[in-house]
Amino acid sequence: MAADNPLAPAEQGKRACLEPDTQAKTCWTIASYSKMADGIYQVTQKTGIRNTTDFEIRTIYITKLKDGQICQTVEPDYLDNAKFYHMGDEMLRQDLANIRAIAAENMKNVIGKEVCMTLGAAAADGAQEFSVTIAGTPEKLDSNRHHKLLWVTPDDGYHLLRTQIEN
Repeated sequence: MAADNPLAPAEQGKRACLEPDTQAKTCWTIASYSKMADGIYQVTQKTGIRNTTDFEIRTIYITKLKDGQICQTVEPDYLDNAKFYHMGDEMLRQDLANIRAIAAENMKNVIGKEVCMTLGAAAADGAQEFSVTIAGTPEKLDSNRHHKLLWVTPDDGYHLLRTQIEN
């Protein structure tokens, strides 16, 4: 049932903008979901790398709906399959050691575990607060970050760092 599906906006062509800045029209993460089967989606995601300014990771993975949550198991080869970009240009494998180390440090608590996100009700601006569990344990979220998701379209003009959302 669509009302029970937290990814229903994705089925209408919208993308998830995590940690949106509605003034600057930026997102820390932008994710597109393509339905593969009932409750199973392929995710194409761009994420800024924390503790850096101009780097991003682009990944493709599978997520599943589970009891109203959006869940994925972060496989150990997650970073091996990722593409890394600096200022919009793909980085060469030999140049990645330092940035992979930063990404691995940021992800060490999720590799090999099921990570689930639960979305709250939409606020007046459309943004939804979210909570996260890792292996079933509620994650203490960084109080310096905005724990919100906003569903956007490419025409809305939101972008990740300096990279425009592609059609």
